Amino acid sequence: MPILPLFLPILIIAVLLADIFFFVSGIVSFLYGAPFVMLAKDKVKKALRQCGLSEEDVFCDLGCGDGRTLLIAAEEFKVKKAVGWEIASFPFFLAKMAIGRSKARDRIEIYSRDLFAADISKATFIYVYLASRMADRVADKIAKEALDGTKVVCMAFPIDTSKHRQLELVRREKADGMIAYLYQRSGW
Repeated sequence: MPILPLFLPILIIAVLLADIFFFVSGIVSFLYGAPFVMLAKDKVKKALRQCGLSEEDVFCDLGCGDGRTLLIAAEEFKVKKAVGWEIASFPFFLAKMAIGRSKARDRIEIYSRDLFAADISKATFIYVYLASRMADRVADKIAKEALDGTKVVCMAFPIDTSKHRQLELVRREKADGMIAYLYQRSGW
């Protein structure tokens, strides 16, 4: 008996389960405030370079998706440590797989948790690419918990600094058609 007829139902079931996993993960992302959207690696690299990420930084990605930004920070910018939080299962799974294959995996940590449970007290550079409705909530967390001097990069969506006086807009940088907003947390 040929293997293909036996293998076909298994393959169909696997594809359906993967689709369900991806769909449910997308709903979780949306309900928590930001759908999983992959940003091109070249845009991420350019934004991080323009905003001054360095080897001295402890990098934090709030809503790290598939982990590409963590990998870029650790592998290309050689940060001391890269830490990410992702609540949706599918992107978290992709990130765990990618990080497991990385030569910089000993400097990368990822947690399958809500970003509001993240410990950002040691971060010197925080990266966020979230929907605008999340900006205020994330800015509250950063204003209350981040160290003075911490750099904060928000891709595409700005933070309302009139509501969050501890976050000062340092500059806006264009990164291949997208704007990266660089803030610095100050202690007043």
